[in-house]
Amino acid sequence: MSCETFTTEINGSHYAYTQLPATKSLKLKFRLAKIIGGALTEIMPAMGKDKTSEKQLAAFGNVMKKVFTDNDPDQVVDLIVRIFVPAFRGTGDEAERVDMDKHFTNHMGEMYEVLFWILKCEFGNFIEGFIEEL
Repeated sequence: MSCETFTTEINGSHYAYTQLPATKSLKLKFRLAKIIGGALTEIMPAMGKDKTSEKQLAAFGNVMKKVFTDNDPDQVVDLIVRIFVPAFRGTGDEAERVDMDKHFTNHMGEMYEVLFWILKCEFGNFIEGFIEEL
């Protein structure tokens, strides 16, 4: 089965993301698990099961607090940058690979929205299955 490409619009910008091949996706999942660790159950509401803004924001806040206090900032940033590698911003001839500094300086909220969207594209089936068990 080939990797699927997803598109979305977030804050007026178009994004495209092509899923990773299975072996690369699995490696990414292990790197994420190492950094997210105990915050995994907190991240689930922010990624889909509970659609209420208040619960999503609370879950997101708890996850970010745990991630940034329990991990080396350079490792977290490196992982986030790596997650964005197969992502593009724009459409047609104007589409370009996402550049964290160029596209998200002064737009960190959008960066997190796109990051969660990418994680849902990459690991949606796994996450949805995990959510159903909670």
